[in-house]
Amino acid sequence: MIYYEYRNGLIRVSPPKLMSKIDAKTPPGFSSVFGYTEETARIITENQSSRDIGNLELYCDELYLDFDSEVGIQPAIDYLNGENIYYSLYTTGNRGKHIHIDIVPVQGYGLPQGFKHFVAMRFPGADTSIYKPTGIIRNVGTWHQKNPGYSKQLLDTKPGRTMLIDMDVTPRIPLSINDRGDPKELLGALLLKRITNGERNNKMYSLAKVAKESQMSKNEVEEILWHYNRSSVVPPLDSREFQNVINSCFGGRG
Repeated sequence: MIYYEYRNGLIRVSPPKLMSKIDAKTPPGFSSVFGYTEETARIITENQSSRDIGNLELYCDELYLDFDSEVGIQPAIDYLNGENIYYSLYTTGNRGKHIHIDIVPVQGYGLPQGFKHFVAMRFPGADTSIYKPTGIIRNVGTWHQKNPGYSKQLLDTKPGRTMLIDMDVTPRIPLSINDRGDPKELLGALLLKRITNGERNNKMYSLAKVAKESQMSKNEVEEILWHYNRSSVVPPLDSREFQNVINSCFGGRG
């Protein structure tokens, strides 16, 4: 099951309330932009907080576009109509508009970053600040705090196809493996991924940390990750950079 957070107001004043999508998004109030898998929901519930969930798995089957003004709305509608994509158009209760777009479901790690990049490129003018693990959207029937008495209401629905968003949802290598199962299984999955220029040192350090937490010795980690470095890191770290990463993770100890 996929869970969503529901809030009565913009600011949460109690532990997160997680429920099904229909239960979270039907009543007036606010609901999370992204859905939480059972494992992610379990961690949120146990911690009674949705802080620090950036490395956890998220889900999305609906793209929300939030326009604070008229800028960008018509180009977005023209694009969706031209591509015959199903969407619903709403007033926010103030000057802006919301567009809800059915999408082919995506599930994985790093979804907020992927959506933020996609929307910024495809729909200029839309507010990308909602694309974060704890991002929320106003539900239908909810009054706008800047315009009391006026609520979010449906304006139009356009039938069409479900939108396919082609984005990289490759898991970000986590800096911690807490609550993520067997570290050796996690390491095996991560070693199937390629690392490209840009974050090579940080991601290699994260791999070393996962390997260390799986009770591997420094020598074992060096052997496994050196092979990985030569085969799956583009371009590979040179021997000095590689050894600095290993020493940093192990504190120079064998």
